[in-house]
Amino acid sequence: MKNQSIILVVVLAAVGLILWRQHPSHTSAVTVNADADESIARTNEPIDPLPRTVSLDERKVSLGEQLFNETKLSHDNTVSCASCHALTKGGTDQLQRSIGINGQIGDINAPTVLNAAYNFKQFWDGRADTLEEQVNGPIANLK
Repeated sequence: MKNQSIILVVVLAAVGLILWRQHPSHTSAVTVNADADESIARTNEPIDPLPRTVSLDERKVSLGEQLFNETKLSHDNTVSCASCHALTKGGTDQLQRSIGINGQIGDINAPTVLNAAYNFKQFWDGRADTLEEQVNGPIANLK
């Protein structure tokens, strides 16, 4: 249970970091431009538009930045979330197949983490519904 709590904090912190990095002034609120008319009913739409603002806890954002770049969370202390999800490369590593612990080549490439909290499915195959549900996948992966 303790490990699951730590993992959940890591995921939430990473999401906070991603949102924080997207805002040029790095304030505690993120403003997203929305071209859609908010008065239109979206009951039949498969996805929701991005919210215009998101409130963030500055402490969680700071923790998220540290954890997102922390290699000690990997089995061999060499890989961080940022290793495969470089925010300077669109939240990916831009490789055909990502490189994991011990230099092992993974089975797929890393999807972007930008706005991942708003995805209605996680992973390329959609096997997880939420970030919280998917978090054990990369950590438990032997590669």
